[in-house]
Amino acid sequence: DSEVVISTPLFPNVTVDALFPALRPKPQILHNVTIRDMKIVPSNSGNQMVASGTIFARVVLPKGIHVGLNVTRVLPDVLVFDGPVPDGHANNLEHVDGGEPDLPPAPPLPDPLPERAFAHIRPDEWLNASSVRVDADADTGTVVEVLSKITDVPLDVLPGRDREFRNFV
Repeated sequence: DSEVVISTPLFPNVTVDALFPALRPKPQILHNVTIRDMKIVPSNSGNQMVASGTIFARVVLPKGIHVGLNVTRVLPDVLVFDGPVPDGHANNLEHVDGGEPDLPPAPPLPDPLPERAFAHIRPDEWLNASSVRVDADADTGTVVEVLSKITDVPLDVLPGRDREFRNFV
């Protein structure tokens, strides 16, 4: 739920505090988050692996919510899987306090780690992004496709997942 203040120019000194209810259950608006054309190479220093590619995501708002969306930057914080994400692991990260003032806090890794997850990617800064509105079904609200290039972002192999990483590469 969000607190809002309602005012009107007809009565400039009058405001009304109200509560705007959140949707329940919380909708999943990110769909099909994928890194396309992913390349993994050693960093220039040679002591870490870095990833490059294109992040693709589809933002689908709930039915009846038709608003303009212009995504200009993203902060991917993703687990990398070899294959599709297992059911139940698409959106289970929770945020914790800390981190750079302009960046949201980094969520902890899930425990236990999901099957086929072998690495974690989170850049140190926001990445530029572009977005394009696409036709939506009658069962959804606004739908936007978001693209962002990642270049030489650190790829941290998850603990105990070296074999899965080698199989992926």
